[in-house]
Amino acid sequence: MTPNVAETVTFELADRITDTDFLAQIRATETFMRSCPGFIFRRLSCGADGRWTDCVIWTNMEHAQAAAKAFETQAFLPAVMATMKPGSIQMRHETIHNAELRIMPRRSAEPVALRLDRRSVSA
Repeated sequence: MTPNVAETVTFELADRITDTDFLAQIRATETFMRSCPGFIFRRLSCGADGRWTDCVIWTNMEHAQAAAKAFETQAFLPAVMATMKPGSIQMRHETIHNAELRIMPRRSAEPVALRLDRRSVSA
């Protein structure tokens, strides 16, 4: 079985761009991302330091790379890129090796299985 791929993009917002400004622009990418072959899941987060992370899980490296290339041709790209601080953007594609992990919950001695699945999260 071909391993899934995590695409991780980290960045800072451009000067004078608020979280609300950024989120309004990034919403324009959702339909495109979800329509790409191999899309599984997407999560957008922001750390206490103000650095954002956009993590997308793909079925394989070919789909991840094809989506990244197609993303660059979309009409929304200039507006989205204008919200990000130049020079702060870093993108990685990494193979996911463990589809199932064992974790210990904080208040129980029983292990809990955490499983990545192929469900798409609705907008």
